[in-house]
Amino acid sequence: EIRPHDRSAARRRVAFVEDQIAPTTSQTPTIDPKAQPAVSAFLSFVAARAEALRNPPKLGQGYLPAADITRFAFDPARGEANASVVSLGEQGLLFKGDPGRPRVSVAAIEPDAKPYPTVVLKDCPTPTPTWRIYDAKTGKDMTLPPPPGTKPTPYLSTVEVIYYQGHWGVSKIDADT
Repeated sequence: EIRPHDRSAARRRVAFVEDQIAPTTSQTPTIDPKAQPAVSAFLSFVAARAEALRNPPKLGQGYLPAADITRFAFDPARGEANASVVSLGEQGLLFKGDPGRPRVSVAAIEPDAKPYPTVVLKDCPTPTPTWRIYDAKTGKDMTLPPPPGTKPTPYLSTVEVIYYQGHWGVSKIDADT
């Protein structure tokens, strides 16, 4: 049994552990309950994508369970994410560091949209100065500087999440670069 004075410390420990193991937790404003499943699917996609970039499979290999972006996305977002992750692995590269945290807001809830119910999200993740590309064999930092005149990250993204085949998944991501 936890004594009353121990509860706040226990809650802090739980919150700390959740922040460390579950990058899908995000400091988001109150989300409309109708949009929450779509937001959860997007946050799961972001966490899986980060894990896939840390441990990219080579062509023909499957994803580790925690990195399986295909569970939380539909084409074209699934194909784009898969191609970039596999390309990274084929080049012998991977990401290390902090991928940042999503900061999500709901822009639209369209339950009657055709062909699929859709929730449109806006995401401007936290900055990611330590999220860098490394050579998987040597450990050398391979991150290139951005081209001159490039707007610094993070970029505001518009994300379409659709309900298809019995679950929500990311369908489209447009970054405002």
